[in-house]
Amino acid sequence: MISPKTRRIAAQTLTVLFGAMVLLSAIFKLIGGERIVAGFQRLGAAEYLPYLALCEIGIAVLLLYPRTTKLGVVLALAYFSGALATEITHAQPLNAILMIVLSIVVGIVRVPEVFLLRAKTI
Repeated sequence: MISPKTRRIAAQTLTVLFGAMVLLSAIFKLIGGERIVAGFQRLGAAEYLPYLALCEIGIAVLLLYPRTTKLGVVLALAYFSGALATEITHAQPLNAILMIVLSIVVGIVRVPEVFLLRAKTI
């Protein structure tokens, strides 16, 4: 069985890695990398890159601040679900699935009450 300290360290490490991935995605959108701009031009959404980057920065900050991790997880799940819907409707590679899975894993590990309902005893 895993000790509570080891579980807490693993959960925090996973959260930091996920937050770093979201932040890195935002940085690439702000810098305007060739592949990212080309992909968003195919979608007709290149002019929205700065706004999407700001959303991702906000999500990363919420994820990394312990008191707002729950909100960060919920917003990350909503944001990347929207990204997945866009990818599906425009026949793009389904890159957002990884981020959705990571959102769910971080949510279950850090704030299980968001995803796991506990039965009330009578």
